[in-house]
Amino acid sequence: MVNMSSTSSTGDGDSEYLLAPPPQYELTPATTGTFPPPIPGNKPTLPAPTAGPARLHILGATWGGIIVTPDIQSLVSATQTLTLDMRSLVHVLSPDPLPNCVKTLSVLYQYAGAPEGMCLLSTSELDPSASIWPGGHQRYRPPMPAEWQSQPSPSICALGSTWRGQDGTGVEILAVLWGGQKIETPSVLAELARFFDGLRGQIRMTNNFFKCDPWYNNKKTWAVYFRFAGSERVQVVTGVEDGALEVPWSRR
Repeated sequence: MVNMSSTSSTGDGDSEYLLAPPPQYELTPATTGTFPPPIPGNKPTLPAPTAGPARLHILGATWGGIIVTPDIQSLVSATQTLTLDMRSLVHVLSPDPLPNCVKTLSVLYQYAGAPEGMCLLSTSELDPSASIWPGGHQRYRPPMPAEWQSQPSPSICALGSTWRGQDGTGVEILAVLWGGQKIETPSVLAELARFFDGLRGQIRMTNNFFKCDPWYNNKKTWAVYFRFAGSERVQVVTGVEDGALEVPWSRR
């Protein structure tokens, strides 16, 4: 039988190791914290710091013909996303600017560092919800009752190229909405730019001016997003059908 004992006794009473002696360690106290000192030659690997979510900037927002930019910015979550319950938004953005009328919401936004640049959300309280998150966006629209079929479909899109006149105007028109529909008619955009540049007088916001009626027999609102050349500041003016474009703005 093999003797598995690790020691044997010699005549003088000393112990003798039959197997390899156990390694000897010199214990030294750690200088900081409660962890033992690292093994020589090995460096601890720490996880790389992770950047927080890209900041969601609400550049402008309108609701039922009034500006609600600070209100919408306050609804952005800590994860820099925005989810809106459209059916109850009227209670969040109270008081109701257009009682007994279906209201539209427009939001011009941009994520910091996002390659797509500025994006536009256009929706209404007929839609159950709308969401914005980094790199994506979504809205939900159920089948519409027959009497609402003429309402323009809400959308979210990257702005892409914006409009600037060729006549030396210093105004850049970023987006124009009429009753929830994005207006891109060059003659309409040109007249708006001339107004902001002080080259023409008051504009009455009607179907005739916008050259369309996207929501027949319904009271519509409008919104114009713009900025002046050399300025990064986005401005928005908004109002109700048959009202005048005369809301103050600033070149700064």
